[in-house]
Amino acid sequence: MQTSEHCCDVPKSGDTSICKECSKNGRPVKKITLKNLVKSQKLGAIKNLDGFQFCETLTCKIVYFNNEQQIYLHKKDVKVRVGIKETEDPIRVCYCFGWTREKIFDQIKQQGYSTAAQEISAKMKAGECGCETNNPSGSCCLSEVNKVIREGTELYSKAITEEQKVRRANERVSIYEVPLVCPAAPNIGCGSKSKPILLDLENQSTTVAEAWLDRTGTHVAIVWIENTLPTSRSAKVESVFKKYNLNAEEIGDKEYTQLLQDFSSGKDWYRGTNVDRLTEEEAIIIADRLVRRIKNKVSISDTGANALESAFANFFKKRFIEDSAKPRINSKTKIEEELLVVGRKCIDKKDEVILQEIISLGYRPLPDEN
Repeated sequence: MQTSEHCCDVPKSGDTSICKECSKNGRPVKKITLKNLVKSQKLGAIKNLDGFQFCETLTCKIVYFNNEQQIYLHKKDVKVRVGIKETEDPIRVCYCFGWTREKIFDQIKQQGYSTAAQEISAKMKAGECGCETNNPSGSCCLSEVNKVIREGTELYSKAITEEQKVRRANERVSIYEVPLVCPAAPNIGCGSKSKPILLDLENQSTTVAEAWLDRTGTHVAIVWIENTLPTSRSAKVESVFKKYNLNAEEIGDKEYTQLLQDFSSGKDWYRGTNVDRLTEEEAIIIADRLVRRIKNKVSISDTGANALESAFANFFKKRFIEDSAKPRINSKTKIEEELLVVGRKCIDKKDEVILQEIISLGYRPLPDEN
């Protein structure tokens, strides 16, 4: 990313910004987009890049316009093909990761679904999105990608039977039921426990292309490298599961179709280091739980409670993520000692005994807690 602003944050323009060619509202476009995508000869003639709009109309020849300066840039003035204005392949829909309309349609023809949205979402979460400098609209491509997926599904998936969908999907994706729910935050998966497993699975480079955990921590999805043998797949994956003493059971056909649809949506599945996001949530949930216990026992200001919660959350984030690879003592006593050091900085000395009592209860939920 070029700025701290997300590439999807640009709002729609008002009624005053209308393309003179098609009479449709434009979309505001940032200077960084124009600098990267307008051909240098045209760019050099523009004195002020403020106030430009992107025209989204398929049949309109204008790509960028500025009514105040009376400047109108056409497809020939842009360095890349403007997919939203093209009718012949290749029609680019994702400029960061190479997805075209044709590629998405081919996926749907072959297996009944497309992984485009899921793969793009994962790369965006990893900070690899560059829509501001790659996409002529300067904005996120996911809405257009999903539109093309829906179009392709309508055109081609009806010709594929459910049996074919399952068989073709099974060639690339297997889903396992796993016990990776976080004991300290039972509504989400355990990021710190699942992370080494997912990374180890992907280290099986001759068989596994990708390994993912769902948000609930109950399923792992594995995307296989094409043309690998089932026997080779099973041997590699079972060795990893055995290494981590993980009781994983492959999902059968009855549940598989729905889970595959969920996985293909790209929502609430985490790959590799992205499970750190679950760990960060876990740290916040634990911190909130400890502070609620403290507030039930002692009088503490909102400012003090917020400071304490932030300190506890940072402690657990560091412990679960940054320090996860370092040798350390994981005994209950050691964790309690470290938490006391953190807590004492944010609480009155007279309340330290109560702080110690609360921390001694552990950070997992008690029977009456969530």
